[in-house]
Amino acid sequence: MTKKGLAVLIVLAVIVAGAIGGTIIFLRQQEIADMANEAAQQTEKINLSDARDMTITYIKLEDNDSVLELERGSDGAWTMSGSEAEIDQAAAQDISASLSDIVLSQAIDIGSEPLSTYGLDPGDLIATYTTAEGTYICYFGKYTSDKSAVFFRKSSDDMVYTIETQSFDGIRNGFDSLIEKIIEMPDTDTIGYAAFKTADTAETVLQRADDAYTSVPWVMVSPITLPLSGDAYTLFLECLDIRTLTDYVESAALSDHGIDGETWLEYRDEAGSVLMHIDIGEKTADSMVYCSIGESVFLVPEAVRDMAVRDAFSLIDQRLLPVDDTSLIDTLTIVRGEEQAVLALSDGGYTLNTESITTEQAAALYERLGAVSFSGEAAEKVGSLLYGTIFAVLTDGTEISMEIYPYLKDYYAVDY
Repeated sequence: MTKKGLAVLIVLAVIVAGAIGGTIIFLRQQEIADMANEAAQQTEKINLSDARDMTITYIKLEDNDSVLELERGSDGAWTMSGSEAEIDQAAAQDISASLSDIVLSQAIDIGSEPLSTYGLDPGDLIATYTTAEGTYICYFGKYTSDKSAVFFRKSSDDMVYTIETQSFDGIRNGFDSLIEKIIEMPDTDTIGYAAFKTADTAETVLQRADDAYTSVPWVMVSPITLPLSGDAYTLFLECLDIRTLTDYVESAALSDHGIDGETWLEYRDEAGSVLMHIDIGEKTADSMVYCSIGESVFLVPEAVRDMAVRDAFSLIDQRLLPVDDTSLIDTLTIVRGEEQAVLALSDGGYTLNTESITTEQAAALYERLGAVSFSGEAAEKVGSLLYGTIFAVLTDGTEISMEIYPYLKDYYAVDY
């Protein structure tokens, strides 16, 4: 073979080797593409429904602790079922959009494994939503081990699927946000007691008294039993009038807002069972107050804190005889030592120790008693020397009893 021929053969060999190498590369690329296509066919992504965000008109979300129902109005705005309070439209919109974007990824043959293995018995979160086409029920379970997907089941079949974490997180975060940001206060008609406490004061307990003998239908029953004063009742009404807690505050720690569990307000039913416990924190510069229910922090009017931190004496009706309408007093007995005076209603008139007196005379006596009011709060121990007693019985049978003791110079202490 000549050198020229050898050169030609070498070139041809290089060309053939290049062609073979190109074939091998092509085959390898095709093999990878085929594997990817096969995998894609095995995990074909299917839209859960044909629903689009704006066609969803009703959503119900529920977990083990809470239920949230949302309705979309004709104007496109979302409202919470059974509530007139404004809600976070962005959070509601995220829920709706995430539901409409659910795509079923991998279908899993779980065999005989229980659904609880995947958090789907029935589900860590259940969503029901309605469109013009129908109603869909979705069950969301646990995250996959790498947190990239969430196990999912739909009501129309028994298969278990995975869906993208992003879709689930949009629903879960919106649900948590709305549940936390709107808390309904107890219905005023169900509240029988209200209690307040600070680190420096004893618990103050108020009781509803719709048949009270003053115009204020709430009385203090601890640490003393007397009606609320008019201004205290006005302040208390501001606490009762807070129907929803909506001003949610993002916070990493309750202590950031002066909430330490020492100052609180508690609403109780007529049997004394707790309806709601609210821990109270600091005031803000714009006269609001931080408070918390559980771990959620809200802003409420300053009346809530003002009511809680006022001492009992400043809350009570400070008249010696706190009766607005003296015609409701059936008998009034005043005892001092061996002396006793009994003023009583009698056939439309009055008697004093069984002797008839005029209405004007009785009114003058009641006016003098009505002008007597407390000057301050006495020490707990006021001595044992009893000066006298006053005992009133109202026409409805209510009894008001007080003992009077000498106290400081020119003062007496009254024990109800």
